[in-house]
Order: sequence, then C-alpha cells, then structure tokens
Amino acid sequence: KKPPRQPEPLSFRISNPSQITRKQLSVCAFDLKQRYKPIRPNGKPRGVIMLSDSTPEELEEDLVVVRTPYLDGEEEAEPPEPFEWAPPGHAEYVAPEVPKESDKTDEDVAKKDDKKDDEEMEDAKPSVE
Repeated sequence: KKPPRQPEPLSFRISNPSQITRKQLSVCAFDLKQRYKPIRPNGKPRGVIMLSDSTPEELEEDLVVVRTPYLDGEEEAEPPEPFEWAPPGHAEYVAPEVPKESDKTDEDVAKKDDKKDDEEMEDAKPSVE
C-alpha cells in the first residue's frame, strides 16, 4: 500500500540561486528576513547580487577568510610570450600562418574530416519552407 501523498510546499529556500532557470525567475523572490539583503530587493535573483548588512553591529560569524588553494607541489604555469594583435582589416594585421599539407598532424586531419561530416549532415537535413 502506498503512503498518502504529501502536499507540495508553497515555498522553499534554495542555497544556490545560480541554479534558478529563466522560467523560474518569474516566481522567485528574495527572502528579506535575513541579515544580508539585496540592495535592489525588487530585482530578479540572477547574476551578481550586491548585498547590504542589516545588522552591521553584530559579529560576522558566517563569514570566513578565503585562502588560495594549495597547488600540491604543482608549479604555476609560465605566462605566454608577449605578442601584438591587430584586428583583421587593420593596417598592422598579420594573417595567421596556415600549415602546409605536409605539416598537418593526424589531429588536424581528424578535425577536417569531422567538419566535412558535419557539413554533409547539415546538407542532408530536409528543408522546411
């Protein structure tokens, strides 16, 4: 025998608002009964949200110092060599070198084959008019 079905809650709190989908935005609202409140309480709960402390005189027990992660013996990567870039069409634009057919690797050939397959699949799709 199945247990009786529990009614769905009218509201609930989520710990990570970045998981809200676009369709859920219209029914989401901030909880204004907490210490840290959004500066724009009528705004949508998405993107970067600036907060204000409603009780700054209290100790901040919830906040912690963020430490840089330990790299476990790994060395930091070397920075790239300096370069100058100009957009295509600019007087100082230099076109990238295209590898010769003899210089191509197996990976380059595989990418070209994949692109060709994609184009063939696109051509094979029925057109809708």
